[in-house]
Amino acid sequence: IPGQVSVLGMDGLPQGAFCNPPLSAMRMPMRAIGTAAIDLLRELRAGPTLPARRIELACAMLERESCGPAPEIR
Repeated sequence: IPGQVSVLGMDGLPQGAFCNPPLSAMRMPMRAIGTAAIDLLRELRAGPTLPARRIELACAMLERESCGPAPEIR
């Protein structure tokens, strides 16, 4: 597969290393996502609505063997 198609997971779990080929993935900051969600729920419960805002949390690429280099353009 890596020579023709790249496959990428969205969790970064250690079990991905045991796939054949080992699965590349995006590591998601699950604890930070949960903390942000609880904070938002507390704000909603506390009273007046606040203006919409954007919360960005950093992810990290975990490169294993399921992603290969881009094919050459002919």
